[in-house]
Amino acid sequence: MQNKTLLPSLTKKIALKCLAFLVFVSCYNSLNAATHTVCALGCDFTTIQAAIDAAAANDIIDIQDANHTEGHITVSQSVTIQGQGKNVTTVSSSYNTASSGHGNPASAWIITAPGTTVHIKDMTLDATGIDTYTALRFQDGGSVDNVAFNEIKHSSSPYLGIAIQVQDGHVDITNCTFTNIGRIGVHFRAGVIDPATISGTFTNNTYTGKGDGDWLDYALDISGDVTVTITGNTITGNTGEASSDGSTSAGILITTYFPAGENLPNDITITSNTITGNTVGVSIGFDPAADVSVATINNNDLSNNPSGGIVNVSPSATVDGSMNWWGDASGPSGEGSGTGASVSPNVTFGSWATSLAQLGLNPSMPIPTLSEWSLIILALSLMTLGVLYITDEKNKLQWNN
Repeated sequence: MQNKTLLPSLTKKIALKCLAFLVFVSCYNSLNAATHTVCALGCDFTTIQAAIDAAAANDIIDIQDANHTEGHITVSQSVTIQGQGKNVTTVSSSYNTASSGHGNPASAWIITAPGTTVHIKDMTLDATGIDTYTALRFQDGGSVDNVAFNEIKHSSSPYLGIAIQVQDGHVDITNCTFTNIGRIGVHFRAGVIDPATISGTFTNNTYTGKGDGDWLDYALDISGDVTVTITGNTITGNTGEASSDGSTSAGILITTYFPAGENLPNDITITSNTITGNTVGVSIGFDPAADVSVATINNNDLSNNPSGGIVNVSPSATVDGSMNWWGDASGPSGEGSGTGASVSPNVTFGSWATSLAQLGLNPSMPIPTLSEWSLIILALSLMTLGVLYITDEKNKLQWNN
């Protein structure tokens, strides 16, 4: 039976006009953005940098070649840089970066300027055979969606290579993959830009470490004075160990050691992730006497991390590790009395999941893009107004006349 409840004609007209205005406002930037195409032949530009230099705020840089190679890129405008999909468009680096200096522009392949909001999506960023200290550095806000990062390494050391670094602003990272990364997938790093307000989300991503070897892997390395929410990711294979000093890998590393000498607390939420097959699942603290990290770690699969599901070296840090799956119904070992992955001192873990199914973890699903959310909101709004409804036949949408 179809529900065709009608609003009074005048009320419906007013409501529709209001809705149209709201949709117009929400989509204003997209509607007014110019698109600058990039490809080897027949496009507006042959390089991404030339397209950025010609762009106005909120314009779109559209890479149309399946394979595009480019050197150092400075993003000086608030733009969207997009490919046709991470399995369709590969942007390869031809720029050997410097080997050090978070504040050194020459140490990043792609760098955004302060005061910009930059969105990168739908491509692979590959630096195979090219020295890359940092692939993508944000000096202000933005997002990275549906991007594959591959072979981000530097030949000067087996312990170098950062896929994404956030030095200021709010940055959302969604639906991305990270493979063959020299050291860090995403580095939320305070203390380079002063003052800075750093926050972000890391959602529905997959970080695959390099396994055993003389190297390091961290899906995320998070400093002090940062707020980050980490949800629905799969982090595995971070088991390398540095022969130089014995440092070990972890799924996620959280510490207030940086900014150096300031010891500023952070606020990190880690929930509904699969963090397995790493040396340590989540490692908190670098300086045992001073670290003041604040981490809430709930509803995660922390099984099969041989040196600990959660390891906190600092009594001053605040870590809630309750309601996680440790690999056995009896709970964690170590400070716990169970036989699952161990938990260290300085972690609250009074309750735990007694089965993996209890967590309700589901395979990652892509996060809708802004334009997709606009369509979803529009459809729901029209249904609420009675202008659009769902029929009983195959859930088809129909207009209400």
